[in-house]
Amino acid sequence: EVITAERLQKNLPAVNLMDGLLLVNGVQEVTSCGICFTNSISINGLPGPYTAVLMDGTPMYGNLASVYGLNGIPTQMIDRFEVVKGPSSTLYGSEAIAGVINIITKDPGDEPTHAFDLMGTSHQEAFGNVALASRSGNWKAFSGINFTYMDRYEDENGDGFGDMIGMDRLSLFTKWNLDRPEHRKLSIAAKLYVEDRRNGVEEFFTDRNYRSMRGSDSIYGESIYTLRGEIFGTYDLPTSEDIRVDYSMSWHDQDSYYGADHYLAKQGILFSNLVWNKRKKKHLLTAGWTNRYQFYDDNTVATNEDLSNHPERQYIPGIFAETEWAGNAMWTVLGGMRLDYYSGHGIIPSPRASVKYSLSQWTTLRTSAGTGF
Repeated sequence: EVITAERLQKNLPAVNLMDGLLLVNGVQEVTSCGICFTNSISINGLPGPYTAVLMDGTPMYGNLASVYGLNGIPTQMIDRFEVVKGPSSTLYGSEAIAGVINIITKDPGDEPTHAFDLMGTSHQEAFGNVALASRSGNWKAFSGINFTYMDRYEDENGDGFGDMIGMDRLSLFTKWNLDRPEHRKLSIAAKLYVEDRRNGVEEFFTDRNYRSMRGSDSIYGESIYTLRGEIFGTYDLPTSEDIRVDYSMSWHDQDSYYGADHYLAKQGILFSNLVWNKRKKKHLLTAGWTNRYQFYDDNTVATNEDLSNHPERQYIPGIFAETEWAGNAMWTVLGGMRLDYYSGHGIIPSPRASVKYSLSQWTTLRTSAGTGF
């Protein structure tokens, strides 16, 4: 299923990706905390960690970002997002067992030179986007800024805690495309995301008292500071074959208090994916080589042992192959296999199979199977 930017604007005042997902049947935002309102994306009822979220076909959202980073994807930079339900681990990684949400960013060459939108609500919330597009030689650029402001305390149900979070969020993003011979792609995109999220009892929330009360053992509140940076893009190799490299780098830094409990965490991910596509009549073969390096460190026992710190560093190489056969207008059959190597677990296979039968333009039957890790 594909949700375009035009559909987002016509159907609801979506300000980020999570709002737009309300348009897709079987995809839900799951709120896991009634105070800080952390959320994740569930497909067909499976928990959020089973959903792979991609930017331009590249996975970059690890554990921390899947909870706190998805709200920082503004609709201003989204051309469309594609939802694939069912096991998709062969192409996108072994965690894509529930499905995949692939966010396609806008092409700078198709954007107006200036764009601006602003939204406010009766709850004194404010959301805004400003974007600029330009061209320099063979380079086309698209840049923008997105902000969110929410700072009103409300407690309609009288439970002593705010019904809405307070938030200051700022996202800066840019994308550059280079015009190359034979329509080959070269794109570079970057995003910087800063967020100050808080909620709790009224004394903690009002007048920004949380800044001095973070970590209090008598006045309960939750305060999360997030700093996240991303770089990602695609490069088509200058070869006669259809070969490309997708790449991404991300860094997530979190400083949070949940009552008196202090949680510090950092996560970095480097990713590259070499993809080869070969079409022959009714068959499409896709194969590739994946490299993923992950760094994780926090102030809990997850990375601390015997009073010393041991950050987790993990390199995960993988190979995959998938073939799709479109027998006729009604039948499509797909099968594939992925092999990832984890130093602590060895080689992990992730097979995938899918069959689609189109009864008519409006009726389609699908069945799929696969494993994940």
